[in-house]
Amino acid sequence: MGNKQNNKKPIMEKKEEIPENQSELQKIQIISNKLHCGYSKDYAFTFFNTIKGDTILVYLTINYILCGDIKKNLLLKKIKVEINDISSIKHYLDTNNNKDILITTSVKTIKLYDINNKFNIISNIQYIGDDKGALTSSCLLCNELNKTNYIISAGANHYIKVYDFNGKFLRNFEDKVLSNVIEPYYDKKTNQYYIVNANYDNVKSYIFETGKIYKTYQKGDKTAHFFMLIKELKNKTIIIESGNNGYIKFWDFHSGNLILGIRLEYELLSGLCLWDDNYLLCGDWRKKINLIDLKEGKCIKRIEGHYNYVCRIEKINHPLYGICLLSNDYDGNLILWKVVIKK
Repeated sequence: MGNKQNNKKPIMEKKEEIPENQSELQKIQIISNKLHCGYSKDYAFTFFNTIKGDTILVYLTINYILCGDIKKNLLLKKIKVEINDISSIKHYLDTNNNKDILITTSVKTIKLYDINNKFNIISNIQYIGDDKGALTSSCLLCNELNKTNYIISAGANHYIKVYDFNGKFLRNFEDKVLSNVIEPYYDKKTNQYYIVNANYDNVKSYIFETGKIYKTYQKGDKTAHFFMLIKELKNKTIIIESGNNGYIKFWDFHSGNLILGIRLEYELLSGLCLWDDNYLLCGDWRKKINLIDLKEGKCIKRIEGHYNYVCRIEKINHPLYGICLLSNDYDGNLILWKVVIKK
């Protein structure tokens, strides 16, 4: 440990590559060091405010999904799970029925819970099909045009599948992909619902009604794509995505054109979080959280604090500390941060 040779930073982390500034993350508390960090390391928690005004944190430990009210400091529900089974945990607002929904995805099962009614199970989908491989992600699409809810599933070499709210299979999308994450998007200009899918070859958007590919957002360089965000601007909608080639890429949703590419390192980037219109945060496999200035198009600070690679980060509104950052790492630490940005 005392060897100066071992304490030198890698060449890729030279100071001149990351400008010095006064921005930092101030650690507020370690919420948990017992997160389940195997198969589900990237999606081990979700944080949200309910329609009733409650502030809920849901996170995955080795044996349970724990659901707690942060404002009341109260454990609401313990959901028993199998080790290495859960691949994602998400919250959606059911706008058709005015309910908060928790949706969990495991290897062969998707479950929906009514958060406002003691987390009672609404739907339990047992995946049946000829496809091999595990389910990796699911999402809830609340179609306000026909007042109908749909559950969408994706997985390893699976067709993206559509179910009704009771779990009845309806149809497949047109192609089979090795999916990592899927999310719905409604575009007011086209009056159309889409499903966006980040997979091992590219990022794709599909027209929900037909299941047909709308746009593909990767040309040539095939690298794994693990994280994505959809952001509406004044004049366009963009997809922000990252993967294992050290790039964060910004795509025009409707044209499919690349707007901007920011290269950080030759390593896997993990998690994406828009702080505001000017800054983006992401984790990486070198235990850092990266602060990116979107106007300058570059990383301006790499912040230490985790002891293993950062899996996921999320901007939250904490009832005690206000707007904060929540992050988890491969060692199972779930950490709450205050974000200070100033040059």
